[in-house]
Amino acid sequence: MTSHWFHYAECKGLDPNLFVPARWDANARVAAKTVCARCTVRNDCLEYAMADLNLDGIWGGLGHGARRKLLTARNRQKKGAA
Repeated sequence: MTSHWFHYAECKGLDPNLFVPARWDANARVAAKTVCARCTVRNDCLEYAMADLNLDGIWGGLGHGARRKLLTARNRQKKGAA
């Protein structure tokens, strides 16, 4: 997967630390997710992060735990469809 989408990301040029908030900092997570919510390439960003679950922080509007849950749900759905 290429990352050409990043050139169009709403977060381009913002402080990357905004997207790696401390677990206890709910306000920072909301701020990052607000940026993601208005991004036109949010889904591309999320798929990029889903391909590499070692990535920390908010990607495509989801944190690490939420991405893991989504991947688990997708895998269950695939198994159920097979």
